[in-house]
Amino acid sequence: MGVSPWITCLWPGLPRLWYRGQVSGLVSAVLFAVWLNGALADTFLLAGLQPMAQAANWSVLTLVWLACVHRGASRLSQFHGVAGHFDNEPLLRAQEEYVKGHWFEAESLLLRLIRDEPSDVEGRLLLATLYRHTARLDLALTQLDQAARYPHAQRWTWEIHQERVWIQRAKDQGASQAEEPMTQSDSSSTTQENPPAAPTNDSGDEAGEPDHRGDSSAPAPGDTPEAQFEVSQGNGGLSKAA
Repeated sequence: MGVSPWITCLWPGLPRLWYRGQVSGLVSAVLFAVWLNGALADTFLLAGLQPMAQAANWSVLTLVWLACVHRGASRLSQFHGVAGHFDNEPLLRAQEEYVKGHWFEAESLLLRLIRDEPSDVEGRLLLATLYRHTARLDLALTQLDQAARYPHAQRWTWEIHQERVWIQRAKDQGASQAEEPMTQSDSSSTTQENPPAAPTNDSGDEAGEPDHRGDSSAPAPGDTPEAQFEVSQGNGGLSKAA
């Protein structure tokens, strides 16, 4: 694990402050510093307390320091995130809610898990998958980027890469679906501006006008009643002349 992570255990609250960024770790570290400086000042500068009180103060201070060191060392693997072994109960509960389709409950559990264990790569990966299913692709990429920063994320390299591929596919699919309505609206506007021409028959006339050329049912020029009357008048005139 190296020397540096173990050094943080020597100061109470420092592992939580260094690896998690928790405010409680900062408070513990400051309180211990004030207590230690007060004990040193009273022992070597002020000499305000009686020797028995000073001994009791140093005894309690030493016991608290040992307890904090033991606690920090026992949880160092979780703080540092090298081994990558965490409490699986919150993650299992989140997986159950995820399988059931309870997105809100699963997201709440995963956010709580990541807040307590920021280096839990498996939790971040599941949260990224949840964000992808709920169409929050930017948040999904953010979780993948944060998960890839930890050393033990190498175990999940393939899963992280595959999740990035699926997110990119979802982005491409969303972009293609957004372009389809625009294409349909452009084609409809073009149709309204340029209506189709009326169909024509083989002779070049429009289909709406009847073509009587070559139709046997159409009357000939001499078959109309007016033409027959004129012919009969002409025959009468010829007979009188004769």
